[in-house]
Amino acid sequence: MEDEKLLKYAIYLMNAGNKKEAAKAFMVLVSSKNEEIKLQAMDALLSILDQIKDYKVIMTLCDNAINISKTQKRMDNLAYFQMRKASTMSVKIGGWKYVRKTYKLSPNWFNFSTEEDKQGYKDFDDKIKQGEKEVDRLCIESLKNAKVADNKKLLGMIYLYRAPIWQNRCSDLKIERMLRTIRFLPECRLKDLLRYNKKDLKKINQYFSKSISDLFTAIKIFKEIGDKDSVSYCYNNLTNCYLHSYRYVQAFFTFKKLESNIKGSKDEELLRNYEKLKDRLKNRNKNIPNYVDEYKNYMTT
Repeated sequence: MEDEKLLKYAIYLMNAGNKKEAAKAFMVLVSSKNEEIKLQAMDALLSILDQIKDYKVIMTLCDNAINISKTQKRMDNLAYFQMRKASTMSVKIGGWKYVRKTYKLSPNWFNFSTEEDKQGYKDFDDKIKQGEKEVDRLCIESLKNAKVADNKKLLGMIYLYRAPIWQNRCSDLKIERMLRTIRFLPECRLKDLLRYNKKDLKKINQYFSKSISDLFTAIKIFKEIGDKDSVSYCYNNLTNCYLHSYRYVQAFFTFKKLESNIKGSKDEELLRNYEKLKDRLKNRNKNIPNYVDEYKNYMTT
């Protein structure tokens, strides 16, 4: 009974935006003897904790939740936590790619300046390859288990969480493969044509298309079951995708769909995200903070 009260209190704190105190309460519930409450606490923590700073904690939570789901033979929970793990791993891999880039040879170099740099590049390259292979495996298993569970809400969530994985790879590739900096043009799609070679640009567009496709699939599923808030989350993410790819017209019309769909929602997190997105759309991504300094000490681990 005490755990149930604490769970309600923690959810209240989370909905009110007090994530720090909510996280403390959910951490207590991770040790609950009630496995359903334990899984709810783990799920909430996956949304509250920082995916880079708290990466190791999140991985432990995901692994524990996956093991519990396997023991209970709950394919729905198993599929869900597999995708959450893949999603967090994808963000972490992006940090490793950023670090790997610092070791990468410039076009005029024939070899690494030191053996230490050469080994550093190899270490991160191996971690990235192994990590992406594991992410792909988790995505395949998660989608398969979601279909076995025959739960439309869950299936929609799987597509919703998978979409950012493709978007992360798209963004990572943009950072890694940029050939030149273009200063005389505003941020637009033409700029990308000048920044990348044809092969890399094709791959960038493929990842973008996969991300968009997953979101449209999720929207269709959520509309079928009448889940307006989940549709709004999809429109929110879809607008973000278009913004990052300088498709401002599509971003504007998608945002209008979000604006119409979100009316009457009581989801505080969704409403906060909406206001942030509204500001970003107005400023065309010019006010995106630089997180490198904040996260640079967490990218190598």
